[in-house]
Amino acid sequence: MKTQWMVYCELELIPNSVSEPQPTLVSRLAQLKYHLGELWASFVKGMTQSPEPHIWQESDRQTGNTWWCAYDPITQQSLYAESEGEVLEWLERRPYC
Repeated sequence: MKTQWMVYCELELIPNSVSEPQPTLVSRLAQLKYHLGELWASFVKGMTQSPEPHIWQESDRQTGNTWWCAYDPITQQSLYAESEGEVLEWLERRPYC
């Protein structure tokens, strides 16, 4: 399997005798900072995301129709319904209520 450096050398017509540059301390710290930021963002999202279903209404400006929308973060299922009753039925069918 070709490394990224090998592909770069091939595209730029760099001879094989040129060795791959070693990462500097600054670039390693930048990578570490990036990965720690990603880890922190994932942690915060996991701690703040509610397991409760999200329910809201949307309206179509052109037709004036109103839709009920629901999302269950545990099952990652979504629902678009015409009535509040449909949403209530969907909530009742959840297996872990």
